[in-house]
Amino acid sequence: MKKKKNKRIMEYALFLSMKFIVNLFPLKIRYKISNFFGILFYYLIKKRREIIFKNLDIAFPELSFLEKKKIAIKSCKNISTNFFELFWYEKISKKENYEIINNEILKKEYTKGKGVVLLTLHMGNWELGSNLTKFGYNLSAIARKQNNIYFDNYITKMRNFYKIDIILNSNKKILKPIIEDLKNKKCVIFLSDQFQKGTIVEFFHKKTRAPIGAPYLSLKTGAPVVLAYCIRDKKYGKFKIIIDKKIDIVKSNDFKDDLFRNTQNIFKDFERVIKKFPEQWFWQHNRWKDF
Repeated sequence: MKKKKNKRIMEYALFLSMKFIVNLFPLKIRYKISNFFGILFYYLIKKRREIIFKNLDIAFPELSFLEKKKIAIKSCKNISTNFFELFWYEKISKKENYEIINNEILKKEYTKGKGVVLLTLHMGNWELGSNLTKFGYNLSAIARKQNNIYFDNYITKMRNFYKIDIILNSNKKILKPIIEDLKNKKCVIFLSDQFQKGTIVEFFHKKTRAPIGAPYLSLKTGAPVVLAYCIRDKKYGKFKIIIDKKIDIVKSNDFKDDLFRNTQNIFKDFERVIKKFPEQWFWQHNRWKDF
């Protein structure tokens, strides 16, 4: 236990040291540093590189190797930048750094008073989508505890800075706080694009498993489902929060079939968004596992 604790202290000390050094530079240089580490990540972490290309081969079989490599490197730069932005999240969290697209869609559903299932995916910097709080929305999100307690405290502090409430998904009774938040007219964020036990869907023409949480909550509570995501703008430290659409939830007398059909429809929308911004999606996750 002591060795593990010492290891975590050293990891966090390294993190804080990196933060101190990187933040000595102007913002533009910080982003160049993060991009450099993204390129290193691509070339040095063979296992993740193989997963990226496995996923890209499934999603874009028509693309050449060089086209896939370009997407892969940009995606690695994006993931690296997500990490580095933890060093200066206070600076980039100002309202003026965000443009919200189609705000009227979310505002309309939010004012109905049933809460909103805010569906999103690992696109751009998904954590920064929490800055919707600055546009007048009351948010909560489902999140896991970090293995390193010191780093977990840092992330918690960051989320508190965004004024977002966290529902820990380690709780076996997780449905209760989610339903309560929806009753309290909150937007509850669901990151729903990764491999999870739930139902089988077709995603980029290949079967895989997908989470059913968002349609389940909507069917149970009547809360609307809205698809939104946060992407990077071309300017350093600038972002667009795109309110993509309200997702029509199909409801019949067959609840199990409704879960499947609605999840499949959701993943068709995910597919559309990923095709639009492929370099900003999280290709490093083993999305199409054997099952």
